[in-house]
Amino acid sequence: MPDLELSALDNPVAPTPAPPAIRTDRTFVRRLLLEEIDTAFERRWKDLARRSLTPNPFLEPEFVLPALEHLPDLARPIFLAVEGDRGALVGLGIFEEVSGSRRLPIPHLRSWQTPHTYLDGLLLDRRIPELAVSSLWKYLVNDSHAWHGVEFPRLREGDELDAALTFISEQAEVDWVDGRSIVRAQLETDWSPEVQQAAISPKRAKSLRRGWHELERRGATAFHVERHDQTTVAGPVTDFLRLESLGWKADEGTAMECCAEQRAFFVSMMDRFAASGRTLFTTVTVDGATVGTVAHIVSGAGAFAFKLGWDPAFERGCPGFQLKAHLAEHADELLPEIRWVDSCSSEGSFIEHLWGGRTTVRSRLFLTSRAASVAAMFVDKVKSIRDVLLGRSSS
Repeated sequence: MPDLELSALDNPVAPTPAPPAIRTDRTFVRRLLLEEIDTAFERRWKDLARRSLTPNPFLEPEFVLPALEHLPDLARPIFLAVEGDRGALVGLGIFEEVSGSRRLPIPHLRSWQTPHTYLDGLLLDRRIPELAVSSLWKYLVNDSHAWHGVEFPRLREGDELDAALTFISEQAEVDWVDGRSIVRAQLETDWSPEVQQAAISPKRAKSLRRGWHELERRGATAFHVERHDQTTVAGPVTDFLRLESLGWKADEGTAMECCAEQRAFFVSMMDRFAASGRTLFTTVTVDGATVGTVAHIVSGAGAFAFKLGWDPAFERGCPGFQLKAHLAEHADELLPEIRWVDSCSSEGSFIEHLWGGRTTVRSRLFLTSRAASVAAMFVDKVKSIRDVLLGRSSS
């Protein structure tokens, strides 16, 4: 068994206490631009994220605000805030305007996107999620604006947000069109070590053992799981940036260290999440030096494996594989307050050979006007005709 280290998880952050019941007979939607987001709204935004029906760090101010500050060429966001009695924030969507797309060739909204967004959706107060969605749909269907639909490129299938959107959309007679879906690896932390190991083929397990021995030949080797606050996060952030810049991403110019704006975004984002104890790093060290690391951000009961970096000089030891495999093997012991870890990976990633859990992320377009329904029907007909002409199956 490899040496393990548990740091800052001995006293995990206490779960957010259940908020008091909310009583409201009326909600309304307010449209805000970035310059209207003040400190008071940011505070309410953070509170909503912590009591959201489903966790999504890519909709939290800790992610959104550093991205807007540092990343170039991002669309100007539109914030649709659902507010209840006495200004209580009970729902929030962050969108960008689209003049038209292949799926809907008329103006509509799309979830605000960055190069580092791995999940879309809404923040909904878990006490009244259906009311918040209903208010948003009423605003989009009935109010005066130029938008004919809402597109979410990456909605998690089958979670509570998906159920709320489906239920209220059916009630409000808002149609939707599903697009491409991907299935990506997810670590279920409540699986026993035996179940976790069963996801790894005997050949792969043998290769991992051989790789670990290769690392041990280079020095004392250990696997660590560490949480960090703002006083300690700078070290692992620097390690990650260094390691990522040593690999193929540096050759392609996509490593964060290769771009001042990307680097500034990552440093600021991780610092903001660290302020509430919500950064998590897994590392493999050899003689105390980090040779592989994964930077995670934590939201609710989930963690998101944001970025991976490892030293090619240790390639024979497979540090990237070791990080994922050892986390799976010891997840129930090392991540007591985390229910699952989203790999944030592409379909077909190497992580699928190491983690047995899966999550489906689907593109979904909601049609909020008659014109949108007609346009979507026209697009579907054109696609069907094209497929027939090209001899493609419509199934």
